[in-house]
Amino acid sequence: MQKRTIPPPANRSRQPRLPSPAGALTEVVRMVSEPDPDLRAISRSLSRDPALTMRLLAAVNSGYYSLRSPITSVDRAVSFLGAQTLRSMMVCLLLKQVVAASRLGQYQLRTFWEGSLRRAVAARQLARASTMAAPDECFTIGLCQDFGLLLQISRDPRQSQFYSDITVLPHQERLRLERTSGTSHDELGASWLMSWQCPNTIVVPIR
Repeated sequence: MQKRTIPPPANRSRQPRLPSPAGALTEVVRMVSEPDPDLRAISRSLSRDPALTMRLLAAVNSGYYSLRSPITSVDRAVSFLGAQTLRSMMVCLLLKQVVAASRLGQYQLRTFWEGSLRRAVAARQLARASTMAAPDECFTIGLCQDFGLLLQISRDPRQSQFYSDITVLPHQERLRLERTSGTSHDELGASWLMSWQCPNTIVVPIR
């Protein structure tokens, strides 16, 4: 069995070098995560950001929804999607935006996205089959589940190979090794999502 070198403990006071996401996107995630989201206020916030507006309209008019006629306004797009689906979409955009600008050393982002998307799709399919959970919310949880891995690597890009290698281990063994050198990816990911004011329905399963 190949021996793994455990990196020295990370400085817990040192924050991972991840950029802060755009204010408008963070604000929309906060608004749509409230217990009783105000869809009109969310529409106004989205409308003030041209880039977010374009992404929203592109998504809602994609082949996934197979609309008979295109949706051309933010108000209609928000009303059509509803709060839960919109929240999942915005969290995904938030994650993508932060990851794209992160310092991750030699780590291959393609590996991260492939694994994340596989988990997200599987989680959504299981939710649909069981009818016991919201499919879009389960998709978001699956997509964000390993986000803490990027936080670990961004804190010390030199250890990217170590953190990448241990992802194949049984979950408890992986957590044990991570905690030996710092904080687990579960804890880091949940803490960062909480800082974006994501709801507990997403944060708790990841933690």
